[in-house]
Amino acid sequence: MVVPQAFYDCLAICGRLEKSVGNVAHGEFHLFAYLACLLSLYRKKLAADWGYGFSGTREGAPYSMDINTAIDYLILLGLIEEKENYFTLTDKGREEYASLLQFLTHQEREEFIDGACSSSLVLPMGLIREALYQEPELRHVKKLKSSRILLDELQVSLIHEHFAALSNAIGIEVKDLIVPSVVWLKYLFQTREVESHPDEFTSQH
Repeated sequence: MVVPQAFYDCLAICGRLEKSVGNVAHGEFHLFAYLACLLSLYRKKLAADWGYGFSGTREGAPYSMDINTAIDYLILLGLIEEKENYFTLTDKGREEYASLLQFLTHQEREEFIDGACSSSLVLPMGLIREALYQEPELRHVKKLKSSRILLDELQVSLIHEHFAALSNAIGIEVKDLIVPSVVWLKYLFQTREVESHPDEFTSQH
């Protein structure tokens, strides 16, 4: 069964990323869908209202079975096409996206998807990937070397605490979510750099 929210999100993510980076790798659907979901938490939305869930893989990457199913269905319908493991929207896919965008439920998701995907206009894709892998729950999954469900009630509570300093710094009501998205990703990446080179960081401070 295809989850409507995942179906829409895949179209939206593919359409946005192909404009900024040219095409979309399979894992990037999962990556940016998860980032968009996290940005909805930044706006104090409920994780349960996102429409589908995520798991963390042993490698510390976000994964959604519903996103995976939606990608396969979009290919079957001819809305996206795959070439050498990368995906782009077809003309039919762009028409479908424009049609679905007329619904209020989809318009409400645009803020979060746009905030997530617009990060690729500012930050290299590799940095975004490595930064998000430093998100507390994904780091924990990688440390345990076992997959697990993400964003349960306790995890969401911890993520809200993690966002508290960020929202205090830039304000939760910022109009464009690309601002908290980029600031947070840079913070996560710097955390990775400090942990990778603690002696170097200490000597500089």
